[in-house]
Amino acid sequence: MATFGDFTVFKDTDVTLTVTLSPVVDITGWTLSMVVRKQYGATAAMTIAGVITGATTGVFTFAIADTDTENLDTGAYVYDVLRTTAGSETVLASGILNIMPTSK
Repeated sequence: MATFGDFTVFKDTDVTLTVTLSPVVDITGWTLSMVVRKQYGATAAMTIAGVITGATTGVFTFAIADTDTENLDTGAYVYDVLRTTAGSETVLASGILNIMPTSK
């Protein structure tokens, strides 16, 4: 398992997180998702589908919409990035997702 690092987003704001695997891996045909929880073992606060933007260069994105965070408390959440293929699910990385308040 790897760590992509911590991310900070602002509540009620659209944001796209871009991830590049290192070393580069061909991710053609992968299904990716980001599961965000208040703490490990808790129910998922949100699950975001990954979009492959560079299959042969190992690049994918997670688009978090303003509506994904509108009902979440600000603060630190944990995330796992999952790769799902036929018959298996692998955790590629874990980290912290900080949700900051906005002035909306």
